Amino acid sequence: MANQYTKEWPKRFWDKVRKTDECWNWVGCLNDDGYGSIRYENKARKAHRISYLLEYGAFDERLRVLHSCDNPTCVRPDHLFLGTQGDNMRDMVLKGRHGAGSSNPPTFEEYNKTKRNKRDVCRRGHPFSKENTRIKRIKNRWARLCRTCETNTAKRDIVQYKVNGFVRGVENRKQVVQEIVDKIKSNGVRCWYCDGPFECLDHYIPKKAGGPISTENINPSCNDCNQERKSLKK
Repeated sequence: MANQYTKEWPKRFWDKVRKTDECWNWVGCLNDDGYGSIRYENKARKAHRISYLLEYGAFDERLRVLHSCDNPTCVRPDHLFLGTQGDNMRDMVLKGRHGAGSSNPPTFEEYNKTKRNKRDVCRRGHPFSKENTRIKRIKNRWARLCRTCETNTAKRDIVQYKVNGFVRGVENRKQVVQEIVDKIKSNGVRCWYCDGPFECLDHYIPKKAGGPISTENINPSCNDCNQERKSLKK
């Protein structure tokens, strides 16, 4: 792992670090897993691995660089240690971050220490205050959600909202959306197949078989019927 940059490059690295009494947090680019990311040898590298390299020198790249602080943005060298994937899993189990333990969201204060997005307001301008913030796991990371936006979404016409998100890439989109909305409402906002609650939209003729997005081919469905029909279509 030879350094292709000049002697100034380590300064470029540490300029993207904000030191606290505990962790040294990376404030540059982050990857989808919440780890710091920087280009090194023409590749995107995890910042904590580069920190370990700068402090301790070359190491076996088959090994993982693990955090004793469990903070993915931390690049403080004495918070890092080498280990295998097995070591990583054992560390996770010992700290209660596996299974149900890992589903517990961080507190508002804990999240703000390592938040990826530094904005203090949501896209619609609502403040990310403690009262207005909900922290939810999305894919493999924790994210902030605006409670005001969630409330406003819940107040929308749910049929219109779901159909708008479902109908894409068709001619006369507005007309098709309105026709499907009218079909669902005329059916009492119920499942087309079992008269259960409307929860999703179903292709009567599967999309893989050329089924179009049209009033005739799109039916309101409950989740159970939708899953059952998916299994029958396979």
